[in-house]
Amino acid sequence: MDKSKLMMFIIIALLVLLLGTVVGVTFYLIGLVGDDSLTDFQRVEAAELPPSLSLMDLREVPLGDRIVTNLAIGERGTSDTVATGVILGVNNTGDQGELEEFVDAITERVRMARGIAINVFGDLTYEQVRSPEGQQAAAEEIMSRLQAAFSTNLIIHVGFYDWNVQRGR
Repeated sequence: MDKSKLMMFIIIALLVLLLGTVVGVTFYLIGLVGDDSLTDFQRVEAAELPPSLSLMDLREVPLGDRIVTNLAIGERGTSDTVATGVILGVNNTGDQGELEEFVDAITERVRMARGIAINVFGDLTYEQVRSPEGQQAAAEEIMSRLQAAFSTNLIIHVGFYDWNVQRGR
C-alpha cells in the first residue's frame, strides 16, 4: 500500500509540474505576440522637405510618360485605374557629380523606376488613393521604394501631375 500511495503522489506532482509548464509557456508566447491595439501602429505623417531646402532647390526628374495602371481590387470588386505622371524631386544642393551620376542612373533605368511606381499603385485600392492624403501616402511609398532600390537619399520628393483615379465597373 505504501508503494502505491508514493507512486500516486509522484504522478500527481508530475502532472502539476506539466500543467504549470504548459501554462507558463502559453503566457510567454502570448507576451511575445502581443495584442494588435491601435497604440502599436504608427501614423504616417506627411514627409516635408528638410528645413534648409525649398522647392527651388530640387531638380525635377520625370519618370517618362504618364502611367496608366490598374489599382488593387477594392471592397466593391471593381477594376479601378489610376493615370498620372510621376516626377521625382532630387536634391540639387549637394555634390553636382553625385547628382549627375544619379540622374544618369535613373534615366538609364527609368523602366525599372516606373515598374516600382506601378507596383505601388497595384498594391493600393481606389479608396486608399482617392483622397489627397492617399495620394500623399502613395507618393511617400514610391519615394521610399525608389530610395531603397537606388540606394540613395537624393530623392526628396515624389509628385504627380495629371492625377486621375477612376472607378471601374
